[in-house]
Amino acid sequence: MPGSGLTCSVLLIEKADVFGKVVPHYKLTVKHTELHWEIIIKYMKIVSFSKKLCQSWNNDLNEIEKSRYIQKYDSIPKSVKSNTVESVQEYMNSVLEHPWSSSSAVLLEFLGAATTSRHNTKRTVLHVSQLKEYVQPGDIILFKCSDRWNAVTRLTLRSNFDHCAVVVQNIDGCIKLLESTGEGVHTYPLVGRLRGYYLADYVKSICVRRIIKRKEQVILREEEEEEAEGYFFTEEDEGECGDSGRSEDDLLEGAKFVKAVEGKPYQLRHVVTHGLSRYKSSSGGSDSEKSSSSSSSSSSTDKRKKRLSTATSGTQKGYFCSEVCAAYLKSLRILPNNEAHCAAYWPSSFDVGGDIEKDILEMGYKMDDIVELNLRILEMAKAKDNVDQVTNGIKSENNVLL
Repeated sequence: MPGSGLTCSVLLIEKADVFGKVVPHYKLTVKHTELHWEIIIKYMKIVSFSKKLCQSWNNDLNEIEKSRYIQKYDSIPKSVKSNTVESVQEYMNSVLEHPWSSSSAVLLEFLGAATTSRHNTKRTVLHVSQLKEYVQPGDIILFKCSDRWNAVTRLTLRSNFDHCAVVVQNIDGCIKLLESTGEGVHTYPLVGRLRGYYLADYVKSICVRRIIKRKEQVILREEEEEEAEGYFFTEEDEGECGDSGRSEDDLLEGAKFVKAVEGKPYQLRHVVTHGLSRYKSSSGGSDSEKSSSSSSSSSSTDKRKKRLSTATSGTQKGYFCSEVCAAYLKSLRILPNNEAHCAAYWPSSFDVGGDIEKDILEMGYKMDDIVELNLRILEMAKAKDNVDQVTNGIKSENNVLL
């Protein structure tokens, strides 16, 4: 069985990640017949690829098929020996020379020639190139980060996600990503920021969850909420419903909020002091009970009103990631002001079954299903013709979309 005809040359380069940190990357130049393209990747991605390839070898082939390959071609390489150009080059050569591994789906995905993202998740998958047409201000971006600390956070909070951000429209009418991280509260280019997370290998997955406006407002009594059924906007209603409930006035208020919080520091203080409690209005009880409790509750009510006004107006000193998302939703009047402190919401609150789902019903909104983003842009789509390059004497150095 002949090989695929693919060849690969390896170089070590320095490249800045999404946070501006310059770290080593490998640049793999892949050639096939008259085409060539480049992949810039971290060493750990190469290690991960080698593990996936071995797993595919063990799971996809039976013992007879394996022995047939081994007798003639030897087994596939198990792993990269070390984090050096020589070791990576030796490993890639051995993979491409083997007839099974050189034509495997795992290798083609690694080299940017194919994608298997739709086979690796039960969720609906959306390619990142379509994201801007899919979202609107107020939609939530959910992150599952790859480091161990965030894995512990998810385990502790029993959450599928450990970070979140929100799609916003700024004062100039541009769609951005509003996010609170160690860098502070800032807006970023939507697609570029998410792609940066992926390329830097900071995330296992990124998902988007749209917030949709009901077509008809239905006023419900509290005891009837669980039995009520409302009609919500879908893509088919787009021409009729326009911006799905975000009025110009609401978007303007949201833009003012974004401008006010831009540059604020990342802060956990309010999450610690208010994040474990939710405000609930008192109901029932005798007149004497209400009278006796009024004096003790007046002070806490005043503090609560002050907290709500500072969080939603943008005058608060700093914000946690989910806190700034909730505050923006309140500025758009998607989330009611009287339901809970902004700091009472965690990244898990935006997940399926979270508090946000219930709270936004009061304002006539619902949350759509979670959609997973495919952040890989196939590098092969940027392949160039070797013949043209030789003819024109051009040396390509920028074949990877950022």
